[in-house]
Amino acid sequence: MRAILLTVLPAILLLIAIGVAVLVVAAIFLGLGWVLALVFPVSTMEATVVLMFVAGVVAFYFTLSDVAQAIRSQSPFSWLAPPDNEVWEDEDDWEEPEPVPPPPAWRRSPVKWPSRTSSTTRATTKVGRNDPCPCGSGKKYKYCCGR
Repeated sequence: MRAILLTVLPAILLLIAIGVAVLVVAAIFLGLGWVLALVFPVSTMEATVVLMFVAGVVAFYFTLSDVAQAIRSQSPFSWLAPPDNEVWEDEDDWEEPEPVPPPPAWRRSPVKWPSRTSSTTRATTKVGRNDPCPCGSGKKYKYCCGR
């Protein structure tokens, strides 16, 4: 029983904290909407919806500007490089990378693809559709053996 309570209790507390935060934010928006409804001829609900929309647009703008600034200012791997004001003094001690060996000969040879033209030859000429039939009937090939 105690183990179950210890595993469920943090989730319950987290849900309660989220609920309280949502209620506080809703109360702030309703209060500001009420003040806006006193100034302008709109209902409290309409003013609250307008305030929530404006807050969403502002949050979206600042999120986009922060993301754009982060993209412009540095690469994702900038933490690997030294700061701009620091100079690496031991550049002469850097090891040169080993040269990559050339690929084996069987990989360097070009691929010999078979040709698309046929290398077989006919012993006799091909009979056209309108030529006389080779069987000797006297008809055109397309009406005789060509069917």
